[in-house]
Amino acid sequence: MTAKMKKKIIQILSVTFGIYIASGCISAAVMINLFIKRPQGGWPNPLEHLSGSRAPFEKQLKQSKEWLDLQKTEKVEITSFDGLKLAGLMLEQEKDVDSKGCVILMHGYHSRAWFEFSGFYQYFFENGYNILLADQRSHGNSQGKFLTFGIKERFDCLGWVNFANERYGQEKPLWLCGVSMGSSTVLMSLGLEMPANVKGVIADCGFTSPAEIISVCIKRDYHLPDKLLMPFINLGTQLFCGFGLNEYSVQEALKNNKIPVLFVHGKNDAFVPFYMSQKNYEACTAPKKFLQTDAMHAVNFLNNTAEYEQALKDFMN
Repeated sequence: MTAKMKKKIIQILSVTFGIYIASGCISAAVMINLFIKRPQGGWPNPLEHLSGSRAPFEKQLKQSKEWLDLQKTEKVEITSFDGLKLAGLMLEQEKDVDSKGCVILMHGYHSRAWFEFSGFYQYFFENGYNILLADQRSHGNSQGKFLTFGIKERFDCLGWVNFANERYGQEKPLWLCGVSMGSSTVLMSLGLEMPANVKGVIADCGFTSPAEIISVCIKRDYHLPDKLLMPFINLGTQLFCGFGLNEYSVQEALKNNKIPVLFVHGKNDAFVPFYMSQKNYEACTAPKKFLQTDAMHAVNFLNNTAEYEQALKDFMN
């Protein structure tokens, strides 16, 4: 090989490597700014921008929100472990009613609890539970510049558990319920030391880890080489968002868990793959059940209401 040919190969490799670095940096910047960093005006109202799996249930979603607006609710607030003001909405039984306990609802990615849990809160309230609809960090009325796919939110979940116990005492049972990213949040929180009155978790269509769901989306939705780009995105979240995508996972949280879990997932989920709940179910060492439906993403309750309600009744009783 001549010196001229060697020089040409080195130039080609240098340009290729430069393109790779530039592409990785651009991908990380786009990912952070469009999908992780909270927009100046907040994430769009999901009820005003219905699309995908939720669109066929517009009537039920609006009716559920109207029902909630007619209830007597109370705005509540806690301070997160890292100093953020986190907002929530309490829907409580009448003072003369002996409640069955409290259900803490953690919503999903770019969503709101009042939207994500349409139908849920009527069911829980009518069955005697107090309800806490939490705004996850960087969503709704909660502070936060970045969402972290459950990494930091798991500590926020424990904060709401402590809030509920201060309000009602530890004699009353607590239940954690999450949908999509909220499901992964409540499952990751099981890696923390929970009070004894946390009796169970309802985990609806959650992912396995931040790294795995982002990798899936990059490859499936954008047809980009996930294995080449993930190191840049992970580095970007570490440098600018304060967390790493590989920092924690649902499987890690569940490996020593003793709190019962009801897993729910639709086989037609085109956003969070069904197999992710299967992997979470297999990793769970506590008593567990798995409700498998034919629903698309995050509409298991709306699409399979009677089946879901029966599963909740069996699980919570």
